[in-house]
Amino acid sequence: KASNDLEVTALIETANRYPDAVKRVIVGNEVLLRQDLKPDELIAYIDRVRGAIKQPVSYADVWAFWLKYPQVAEHVDYITIHILPYWEDEPVSVEDAEHHLLANIERIKQAFPGKPILVGETGWPTEGRSRGPATASVLVAAQFARDLPALAERNQFDYNLVEAFDQTWKARLEGTVGARWGIFDAQRQQKYSLAGPVYP
Repeated sequence: KASNDLEVTALIETANRYPDAVKRVIVGNEVLLRQDLKPDELIAYIDRVRGAIKQPVSYADVWAFWLKYPQVAEHVDYITIHILPYWEDEPVSVEDAEHHLLANIERIKQAFPGKPILVGETGWPTEGRSRGPATASVLVAAQFARDLPALAERNQFDYNLVEAFDQTWKARLEGTVGARWGIFDAQRQQKYSLAGPVYP
């Protein structure tokens, strides 16, 4: 709780100090998925921030957890969902990723009409084990990252690509694949470009 209070206070101060730079705010990331907080505890933090700043406020979690805890949507200005086709309970291939993304965005739109949606996390790992039809490789990750901007433009959604840099510490929690989602490796070397040839 002490750490959360420090983070929330810093968030409020930063949003108010830099209103031209901070365009929107997210309070909490996958805390319902991890069971760090109960929904009412999370809502209290969201309401605290929302009452103290002018920017739109959201909470970020896997798309299915918005459906599991729909009451959270009443306390946010926009909905931030994570859609990671490789990591889903039923993973899909990169060829089916576009359909998977659009189907889940539509599912959330239907559940929460009128709420803007941000795809807070989407991406593909460059190394690690296969999960059924979902294979991890530089070639597949490059294909996913290159296809995403046009898909988002055609279907009018904002997104964050996961992620800029590999995070090696995640290997302890998620194995090799968890640490290899970056466009750049941990030494800041680019693993693939967003145009031109890709070399495995």
